[in-house]
Amino acid sequence: RAFVVDAGCNCVAVFRHNRFLTSWGKAGHEDGDFRFSGTVEVVEDLLTGATTQRQVVAGGIARDQEGYLYVADTFNNRIQKFKP
Repeated sequence: RAFVVDAGCNCVAVFRHNRFLTSWGKAGHEDGDFRFSGTVEVVEDLLTGATTQRQVVAGGIARDQEGYLYVADTFNNRIQKFKP
């Protein structure tokens, strides 16, 4: 199985043999909800140090040897752990 962070839908999608199986999650702050997009301050000019706010998408996923999934829920400032 392949687990994919779908940042556009704030969910995790599951595929097997190139076929979609299921997904879970939605935009929000509760357990099992995700926020993969948000605004961050970035340096716009290295010479002056000027900064600007940019909309970005960030998230990640990993699986351990026991099958637990860890999802970087970036804009909720947490890592969520899911049972295999």
